[in-house]
Amino acid sequence: MVYKNYISLQRIKTLNTMDTHTRMDANNPINDRTENESCKYCQSVLDSNDKCQEISCYLDFSKIYDIYVADINGKDYPDFADAYIEEAYFEDRELTQEEYDYINDDGDFVYSCIENQIY
Repeated sequence: MVYKNYISLQRIKTLNTMDTHTRMDANNPINDRTENESCKYCQSVLDSNDKCQEISCYLDFSKIYDIYVADINGKDYPDFADAYIEEAYFEDRELTQEEYDYINDDGDFVYSCIENQIY
């Protein structure tokens, strides 16, 4: 029983320490960050606002809205191979050409957008 309590106390101390580090990291000004910090997901260098510029890291498909798919041809059913996303918005702005290329490469996402537009 004493051993079990000891583990619980150690775990609480560890969690409290982690919370302290998280708070300290969150309160650090940008000037205190190290040179060339990298993204924890893709390892690319973060910009001055501590944001990753890699499309795969910041572009959340669930937050893309007002999507218009072009070149939907009924004769091309069920593949719709010529269809592509022509217009879409993310965070109150239209997507860039690189972002369009990225989302159009995801066939499942494009196909779900086609289904939403047709039905």
